[in-house]
Amino acid sequence: MKAVKYIAFAVLGVLVLAAIAIGVAAARFDAAWVKQKLVQTVQEQKQRTLKLDGDLALSFYPSIGVKLGKASLSERSSPQEFATVEKARVSVRLMPLLSRQVVVDRVELDGLRARIVRGKDGKFNFDDLLSADKGKEPQAKPESGTPPAEPVRFDVAGVSLTNSAVSFRDDKAGRTIQLADLNLKTGRLSEAAGGPLNLSFKAGAEQPKLNATLKLDANYRYDLARQQFALEKIDLKIKGDALNFRDLDAALAAKEAGVGGGQGGIQVEGLAIAAKGKMADDALDAKVDVPHLALLEERTSGQTASATVRLSGKERQLDAKLDLSAVEGTAALWKIGKLAAQWSLNQGPLVAKGNVSGPVQADLKAEVVELSKLSGELDIAHPQMPVKQVKLPLDGSLRADWGKSQATGRLSTKFEESAIQATFNVAKFSPLAAGFDLSADRLNLDRYFPAEVAAAPAKPGTPAPAAAPPAKPAPIDFSFLRGLDLKGALRVGFLQARNIKLNNFKADLAVRGGRLDVNPLAANLYGGTVAGALAAQADGNRVELKQTFSNVDIGPLMRDYAKKDLMEGRGTIALHVVGGGTSAAAMTQSLNGSASMLLRDGAVKGINLAKSVRQAKSMIAGKQDAVVGANASEKTDFSEMTASFKIVNGVARNDDLSAKSPFLRASGAGNIDLVNSRIDYLAKATIVGTSKGQEGKELADLNGLTVPVHLTGPFDNISWKLEFGAMAADLAKQEAEKQIQKQIDKQLGKGGLGDVLKGLKIK
Repeated sequence: MKAVKYIAFAVLGVLVLAAIAIGVAAARFDAAWVKQKLVQTVQEQKQRTLKLDGDLALSFYPSIGVKLGKASLSERSSPQEFATVEKARVSVRLMPLLSRQVVVDRVELDGLRARIVRGKDGKFNFDDLLSADKGKEPQAKPESGTPPAEPVRFDVAGVSLTNSAVSFRDDKAGRTIQLADLNLKTGRLSEAAGGPLNLSFKAGAEQPKLNATLKLDANYRYDLARQQFALEKIDLKIKGDALNFRDLDAALAAKEAGVGGGQGGIQVEGLAIAAKGKMADDALDAKVDVPHLALLEERTSGQTASATVRLSGKERQLDAKLDLSAVEGTAALWKIGKLAAQWSLNQGPLVAKGNVSGPVQADLKAEVVELSKLSGELDIAHPQMPVKQVKLPLDGSLRADWGKSQATGRLSTKFEESAIQATFNVAKFSPLAAGFDLSADRLNLDRYFPAEVAAAPAKPGTPAPAAAPPAKPAPIDFSFLRGLDLKGALRVGFLQARNIKLNNFKADLAVRGGRLDVNPLAANLYGGTVAGALAAQADGNRVELKQTFSNVDIGPLMRDYAKKDLMEGRGTIALHVVGGGTSAAAMTQSLNGSASMLLRDGAVKGINLAKSVRQAKSMIAGKQDAVVGANASEKTDFSEMTASFKIVNGVARNDDLSAKSPFLRASGAGNIDLVNSRIDYLAKATIVGTSKGQEGKELADLNGLTVPVHLTGPFDNISWKLEFGAMAADLAKQEAEKQIQKQIDKQLGKGGLGDVLKGLKIK
């Protein structure tokens, strides 16, 4: 019983002493002094202005602390606002307070608004708050009797942050991120401490696009003096839209991740990342596994790390895998014995598989990574390719300096008769600024790209088949040119594309400001040359083409490209067109520009006008027109042909055709509809009797007669209509003129008035 009585007295004594202590604290608490002390300490140690609106209030439950209303903190040595808070509670330890020392125990903030900035030099506007900087140089000793100022000891039992928001502006990266609904709860914070960490917030940004929530639960430990930081039992979840991903659901878990320490460097244990979401119209499923990675100052080691990515959609499926193994070296210089990447792409009937591997060396101090010897293979298969399948060996190297945002590399491959070499250099990663040089000795693109299925040619004179339902036009989009800064050169000894054969192909490319310029765009082809320029721009999705074909053999060019044997001759063709649109059809419909041609010693295929007129001579009297289908075995020769065209909305108009042959002189006018692939053209051939022989003799009777020839129909089934009705009238006038001249010569005789009236024309 006495023991119980003593215990009761002891408990009562403790309660009395506690009450006395609280009373003494309340009696001795000077709110004005504490407020002044806080403001003074912050100003002296951090050169920041702390504003506390209203009086401070002392609270005793659940711990001794100070409550304050709205407060603000300025930037260092600046009146600009760094952070504000709606209300706060700062717990302090009792015994140091009685000795006029402020020792912070716990901090609770509600409604915090902070403005964080990282400058172009990489420094943050809060670095001074985390440093051991004591502020300005020591002030002069205080006068006798004035107690020296005592610093606030950095030892906080925990921080609680609720209903807060932070604005983060990164001047170095050129972006701004807004954090809302920010909540943070920590354990003990000191120069060296550890404890639980709970963090959640919503993040938003315009560029790059960001609208996501983040939740992190982990245990932390750190030592500021030793620059050691680590997280344990990490559980991080991200949901929302981030970068180019929509509906992202990502999780990161790790046993431990830390930087610094006695050996310096980075250490990761049991890291696993899993992410699902959407990228454009494709579903994303990605995983990363890093069992162990230690990038230490003296030694670097790591187990095989792997990453897998799958993109799947209606039109394609991409599977890729990356493995990193045999990691060794030091924290400053580490090596990966083998980087191995594999991928497989199925897009419609196209199947592409590949792999590449090689060693990696990274110098972290110099911020340089090198892949000195990369080798691999690319396998492409398509049922419409003439060769069905092609395998390309790959050999190359890469060197990237991420500190300077620069990179250089090379890549080469060889298949069948073609050897290709490519080099590139990147002057800046973001926005991208790069250059390249690509060369090949021989390149036949028709062997490796799906060939177009051509319809069987229609028989001469047959009507055109009914039009098939229009296919969905392939989109053309030059928006990818925006943000690029590229400059490069292409050189190919022999190039075949769309069955056109070129030698010494040369193209210099430049992309800047959303515009592509190819100048010069030149080559040797079909006994002549082609030279000019091409431009494409994102604004308006427009294209401009200037080309001059000099001394080119037109016949084989048209046979190879258009599969049409329509014309022969050698000469010059000049073309300048501008168009725009989101499909090939829309672009053709918008074409405007001009063209001209000068051909010599050639022929128009499909009809022999002299022969047709001779054979149809009996039809002239009956005034019957004759429709003649194109006949590949027939042709009308010419010694020279010139014409110019004005192109408006995809229709080329000609009004000045001039052609000469031994039997004919031709002029003409009409339209060539590039949009609907049709022609409507009226040529007028005037017969001249300048030739000897049977054909010349038979045409002599028609000397001076003009034959109208009407060309109509689709390009693949052109009809030639000889309009003998109009020709008969001309022939009748011609015969009447001959008879009148005979009568004049008979009545008046040659010479004198007869010669004056000679050449009389009938209208």
